Amino acid sequence: MQPPPQMQPPQAEAPRKREGVLEALGRWWEESTRDFKASIEQSNAKWRRSVEDTNAKLKAGIDESNAKWRELGRKTEQAARDAAAARKEAADDFQKAQKDAADAFKNLANTRMVEGRQVCEPAPNGSPDCQAAAEIICKAKGFEIGKSADITTTQKCSARALLRRDESECRTETVVIKAACQ
Repeated sequence: MQPPPQMQPPQAEAPRKREGVLEALGRWWEESTRDFKASIEQSNAKWRRSVEDTNAKLKAGIDESNAKWRELGRKTEQAARDAAAARKEAADDFQKAQKDAADAFKNLANTRMVEGRQVCEPAPNGSPDCQAAAEIICKAKGFEIGKSADITTTQKCSARALLRRDESECRTETVVIKAACQ
């Protein structure tokens, strides 16, 4: 067996040292500094969140603005292409019209107006064929080709139809009276 442990006499607490003004001021300074640092860190965290939110909003606004500018640029580019195509088409049409006018003017010098009287025979579709009548007038005057320049339409009736006043026996007659010959 072992001998019982010896008991140690209770230690007396060290008497508390009374805190001086400098010690109290130091403790106050440490607590104030700790609170101030926490307050600054909290303010900095709020500020960082605010800056991040503002940056995100600005980025979204910039992205939206860029998308609108890209779309506007695309539309402007398409409008420019359409305008260029329209200008080219108009220039081509103008050039063709200018050529046609020059050809017509060139042929105008060789053209003569000739008077005559030629009945337009009915074409297979029943309408009067005045082109053939104009060419007959022109060839009779020594030209090669011709086009009708002035035609007249009259109603031809027999004497009996006129006396009876019956228009069913009348027929319409188309006559070339002027032709442009070359």
